[in-house]
Amino acid sequence: MLSRKGFTLPGLVNGEVVKSLDAFAPEEIRNKYITLKRSQKQDYYPKSCYVFPDFLIHENHSSKKGSWTENNQHIIIEAKTSYITNENAFSLDLFKLNAYLSYLHFENAIYLIVQTPISKINKYLLDYLNQVKFLSERISNLYFFIQEKIDDEPKIYKIKID
Repeated sequence: MLSRKGFTLPGLVNGEVVKSLDAFAPEEIRNKYITLKRSQKQDYYPKSCYVFPDFLIHENHSSKKGSWTENNQHIIIEAKTSYITNENAFSLDLFKLNAYLSYLHFENAIYLIVQTPISKINKYLLDYLNQVKFLSERISNLYFFIQEKIDDEPKIYKIKID
């Protein structure tokens, strides 16, 4: 019989995959992440700056030099399957995706959004760009898969900076 009680798996905190920005991101980025977490009144780990992706695809890491590179980190996905009612929730996920690209060396990042209108997403994005101001230098590898209504076909978008 399978049981979920009484054990923990390495690399998981509260059932989520753990990635730490401590080893990679500069202090300024770690502090921005903690500020975003506090704005949502979410717990954060004061000794480490952990990020929790919804999905990730990467190769096994080894002790060989260079194993933690973009050649081994393939896709990171943050997913919202219900209406995003909170600008801070959007900003936190977008921040994490940029951090995955910049500091955890993922090849591609995907923000999967279902049941939120593109007009609302654009508003959240403008607020993020004006307030948080953190975009990866590899922003061209960040994709938005948006399905505004459950019966719509998903559409793919990228951030366009004018």
